[in-house]
Order: sequence, then structure tokens, then C-alpha cells
Amino acid sequence: MDICLHLRVKKIFFVMKTEKVSNASFLEEFTSYESRKSGGEGNHKARELICRTLSQLPGDSLKMTEESFPISYCTQVHSSVTTAGLTIKTKLLEYTGQECEEFAEALISVGYGSSLEFKLRNVHGCIAVCKANPCIHRADQTKNALRAGARALLIISPHEEYFHVGACQSGSSPILKMPVMSIRGKDWQQLKSHLGKKVMLSYARTSSSAEGVNLVVDINNSPESMCTVMGAHYDSWGAGAQDNGIGVLMLIRFIECFVQEKHKGNFRFIFFDGEELGMLGSKWHVENNNIECYNVFFNLEMPLPAKGTYLKTLLFSFSTIKHIPFFSLLAKSYLPCPLNPYYSLCSSTLPMDADAFMKSGIPSISTYCNNPYYHTPADSPRNIRMDQFNTMLSLYKSIITSISQESFLKRDAR
Repeated sequence: MDICLHLRVKKIFFVMKTEKVSNASFLEEFTSYESRKSGGEGNHKARELICRTLSQLPGDSLKMTEESFPISYCTQVHSSVTTAGLTIKTKLLEYTGQECEEFAEALISVGYGSSLEFKLRNVHGCIAVCKANPCIHRADQTKNALRAGARALLIISPHEEYFHVGACQSGSSPILKMPVMSIRGKDWQQLKSHLGKKVMLSYARTSSSAEGVNLVVDINNSPESMCTVMGAHYDSWGAGAQDNGIGVLMLIRFIECFVQEKHKGNFRFIFFDGEELGMLGSKWHVENNNIECYNVFFNLEMPLPAKGTYLKTLLFSFSTIKHIPFFSLLAKSYLPCPLNPYYSLCSSTLPMDADAFMKSGIPSISTYCNNPYYHTPADSPRNIRMDQFNTMLSLYKSIITSISQESFLKRDAR
């Protein structure tokens, strides 16, 4: 079976061996590039750092490919809410709102923005306001507001000083006419006394375009074998140490391990761009490459817990039990560590890069751990449980090695 991996490429180059960089120094430099938004200077510098670090891995040479794709995003000009002489700055979230708008409507609370809470309150034509919730993604809160006929959605940040930032839908979809804004926690304390009253929303934005770049590294040891794929996104909002600098670092260490140990089989490692804008890089890769040779995708998304939390790393599986006998693989790979297996047979996923692979029929697994510093400048290396890095890396490596060796994951058996 010919499994030649076709890529639409921008540039092919080779990196040569030099001295290995430490985990700490990589993360410190990687997170110093704020923000790593696709198309920006910080994003470009982060990509250069990945390439430079790969040049320090063992082996005579590593072939790496860049694949580029178009992206678009919105830039806020101004955004605010005004009532009774009080003007509060807000943050217009990506891919929402018209170019310029100002209107006054009643401010109605819908708790955490669940579908049930929207059904219990009449927000049609009103400005709905809800709290940011780790269990309900802002994209789902936005969908619930749209279904309820809200004129706008205001999301209260869990942080006093920071906005809750991010995209509310994929950048490949048309921009929502309904504006979605974030308000800082301290500012909500001033505004909440106006619930049930009319407030004025005002905002303006511009649209622009840029180029996203995925980095692809291949290790081809068995020409007739299927390909096991691993990925991590390198773009970010804010410092992005846990989301997703630590995932990038783990992917680099995976490449190092698989080069040193010369595992049988073929492996592809992808550093995705555009994840924060709606998984643009992973969607483009799946739609523009030959994926018939892919037998499984393992996504490293926020793979280590943050300090000061009791949340454990979750391991999701978005496939059928026929394709990935999830718990048996965990049993084979067990190490004493903070890992909560979460097995899902659902038809949709969390907003992460595993989504495009799963929807294309590729059995997919993703790590995930919530973070109180999510999308803020405080998502820095000092707030990550780096003491668990080697343990989690060993566990993930054991799982992906077991999966790649399973005969039932051959494409012709699916």
C-alpha cells in the first residue's frame, strides 16, 4: 500500500543537530512572545523558536514542511457599555458583530448561559449577560443566545482585571451579526445594579487577513504502514504557557523520543496555527491533504494542570470503542499520576484540533485540563505543574505507542 503523504507546501527545509534546549528555557522564551495570534509578530517568532529547537534534536537531519493557509480576523476599534453616565470598556470577541453599531436594550441575566437558563428567561431583543463557565464554552453560550433571539451577549470574565477573550465560532464561518462582548469582573460589579434596565452598547471593528502556517514533521520508518498523527497548536491569546506552550514542548519531546528509539511505523507531528481562531489550521490540513493513511490522531491540548488547582488532566476519546478500546489501553499504560479518563461516543467535540480529524473518520484522542488563568497574561510557566511533566509525557507516550501498534487501527479494518 502506497501511503505517500501529500502536502501542499509553502517551503521545505532541513534542520541540523546542535545542543538540546531545556524545558524551562524553551517555555520562558516561547511565552515571552505575546500574543501569538496567527499572522502576528509573536506568532512568527514562536514558529522560529520551534524550528530552532527542532534543530537541536538528535539525528543527522529532520525534514520539516511548512503548509500555509489564508486566515481572516477582526480588530476592535472600540467597544463599551454605557448607562446612567457610566461608561465601561468591553472587549468585542472574534467573528461577532457588525462593523459599527450602537443601540440600547434591557440587560437580562441568564446565569451561566446554558440552554436551560436561556429557556427560563425571555431575552428576545435584549442584551443577555452570563458568567464565563469552564463547563460551557463561550461558543455554546453564543449559540444559546442566538437561538433565544438575544440582540447581544455580554460574558462576565472570571478575572477582575482581564477580559475573557477568544473566538465564539470558527473563522471559516460567516461573521455573526450579533455582537458578543466580554466585561471584566471588577467592571461587572458596577454594572450589575442595572440589570433589567436599558443600557447602551457601542462598538466598531475592522476586518483583516493574514497567513497561517502549520509545521509538519514526518518520521517514516515503515513504508507500508499506516501513519500515527500527533498535534499541538502554537498560537495563543495572552502568554499561553498551558494553552498551549506546554503542548508544543511535549510534541517536541515526542519527536525526540521517537527519533532516538526508532519506533516501527510512521509518525507525523503537526504544530497547528489558527486554533484560537476556530481550529483553522487543523481544518485546512484535513481538507487539503491525503488522510487515508492516518490511523489515529492524538492532540496535546493543555496537557498539564495549573498550580493551585485540584483539577486533573482529562483524556478524551472521540471515537467508537471498536476503533480505540480506550480503557484497555489505559490499563496497559497505567502510571500513578493525575489522569481522569473521559470516554465519549458523542458526535461533536470540545472546540479543539481533534474535531476536524474526528469528523473525517479518524479515531481521535485529546488531552485537556481547565486552567484558572486561561487566556490571560497569568497563563505563564510559573503557574504550570512542571513537576508532572515527565510523568505525563511517559503516560501519553505509552498510550500512543500502544495505539499505533494495534492491528485493528489499520485503515482496511475500519
